[in-house]
Amino acid sequence: MTLKKKISLAIIPARGGSKRLRRKNIRKIENHPLIAYTINAVKKTKQLDYWLLSSDDDEIINIGKKYGAPIYFKRPKEISGDKIRNSETLIHALNFMENKFKVNIDIIVLLHPTSPIRDPKHIDKAIKLLSNSKLNTLASIKGPYKKRDPILKKKDNYGNIVDLNHLTKRNHDEFYMYNASIYAVKKNYLLKNKKFTSNKEIPLLMNFLQSLDIDDINDLQIVRSLFKTNLLNKYKIDEKN
Repeated sequence: MTLKKKISLAIIPARGGSKRLRRKNIRKIENHPLIAYTINAVKKTKQLDYWLLSSDDDEIINIGKKYGAPIYFKRPKEISGDKIRNSETLIHALNFMENKFKVNIDIIVLLHPTSPIRDPKHIDKAIKLLSNSKLNTLASIKGPYKKRDPILKKKDNYGNIVDLNHLTKRNHDEFYMYNASIYAVKKNYLLKNKKFTSNKEIPLLMNFLQSLDIDDINDLQIVRSLFKTNLLNKYKIDEKN
């Protein structure tokens, strides 16, 4: 008996506002806006059935169109502020696409545009892994971090540093962290729980370079410098684009 193929949808959320690094999603790397690298990766995937760019910003929408991203709507203001959860953005796009194409989507993939060093094969692998699993979510991770790594600390109300969490008491164990590059979730779980992560998830391990995420100007300068080397040739955008 042949199993029915799971239908997948990838969403690139790119709002115009950014508090820490203004207009982050369109900052240039090697003469291309940051968001173009995620678009470029998605265009090279083989497992995705549908994908789109979701934005509330006209400039980002126009840039997305230039680089070949499907754009079916301008994201409504009520789900575009900095306090809006990504799950709301995913559900909005999911409902729109199912209504437009009269299709039943099974798997939703979240691709933040702030991860420019993303291999298309990772996106395909995420879809395959989740499709064949009984678990509801998948997340890309970095690590493992071990005992020799710095103990995590935080400041208390008096300005002293104290243990951040239980990891400092169990630092003989390996642990991992989200790298924010790829999240995948089954539709029923997303709609029921209004979130795309869970306590037990499929891990998709990425290396240090692939886990770089641009959050501030320092991250941006590091990635720009790396792109000037030959380390990231496979992630560069063809100028014909």
